[in-house]
Amino acid sequence: MRTGGSVTVLLRRPSSSMFIFDKGWSARAAVLACGGAHHELGAGGEAALAFQPLRRIDEAGTRGWADMPEPISVKLPEAVRLTGLSRSRIYELMRSGDIEYAKVGSSTLILVESLRAFVGSRRLGYPGDRAGRDCDCGERR
Repeated sequence: MRTGGSVTVLLRRPSSSMFIFDKGWSARAAVLACGGAHHELGAGGEAALAFQPLRRIDEAGTRGWADMPEPISVKLPEAVRLTGLSRSRIYELMRSGDIEYAKVGSSTLILVESLRAFVGSRRLGYPGDRAGRDCDCGERR
């Protein structure tokens, strides 16, 4: 029988879930007594529950998420999230023509390619950069 380890005890509300990560099965008895399910991570071979989502990334059937097409346009909140720029700054860039957008009905769609081009054109160099442009990082190695 395994013993030891530390346990974090969490209070739970009736409509919520509780997850306990413990070392050495020290919380197993309490979890089962409360009607919960105990899962040993990594036990049971290939079909085991594990925190390794990319473990079989080289197998074609596990890469479905990577085959999803990228959007060609996004709405303003997503453009803000993607670039880290403020809403007002994005509107300024749209007005100046630095970022392309399309109007479809009342929706404003910002072209993702345009966002990439804008941010890419302002990329600064770094010591390993071939061009080293705009880099004040010291002398090249």
